[in-house]
Order: sequence, then structure tokens, then C-alpha cells
Amino acid sequence: MESLVKYVRLNALVPVPEVRSRDELNARLRQWCESEKEHTVSGTEGTVGCRWTTEQAALPPLPPHPFDCARVAFVKVNRYAQVNYETCVHSVPWGGQRHPPRGRAALPIGLPRLHS
Repeated sequence: MESLVKYVRLNALVPVPEVRSRDELNARLRQWCESEKEHTVSGTEGTVGCRWTTEQAALPPLPPHPFDCARVAFVKVNRYAQVNYETCVHSVPWGGQRHPPRGRAALPIGLPRLHS
């Protein structure tokens, strides 16, 4: 996944596009994505668009409701307003009250929910 992000960044966003709005940036990115359909990846047969059409036919339908791409973990908040989850330490926003929050917190881990 990281190599794909790097590829898109280097090929679509470097140099940084000069745009007036997010909509204009999205339009440029969509145009770039459409042009990538004609690209052929070395070591493969067919264009990206042709291979996507083939893969798309084999994909199952989307579920009828949005999928929440996160795990909820109940973790203990330490005195530094931090929680430990697996091997990471996350800060807990607490708004600058005199004392940081104590107790337990539900921490959604993962990607934000995406909507079409």
C-alpha cells in the first residue's frame, strides 16, 4: 500500500498542483486517475483499466450498509492523557482542563468510514 501511495504522490502531486479549491484538486486527480487506465504495469499483460474491468467482474457486491473500518478497544488512560494500544501510544485530547482525563476510553483504531 505504501508504494502505491508513493506512486500517486510522485506522479500526481509533485510538483504540488496550484489549485483554487478542493473541488479543482479532486477534478485534477480524477483526470489523472482516468489517464492511468491506459498505463501498463511492467511485468503484467493489459492496461490498468482492462485489468480493473476483469477484476471488478469477480468482486462480490458491496454490503447494503456502510462498513465501519475500525476496531473499538477499551483502554486505560494514564496520568499523561495517553493510552497504549498494541505497540503504540496515543494521546487523548482533553481540552486543557486542569487535570487530564482518567479512567477508561474507547479508542477506534483503523481507517475512517468512507462513503461513496
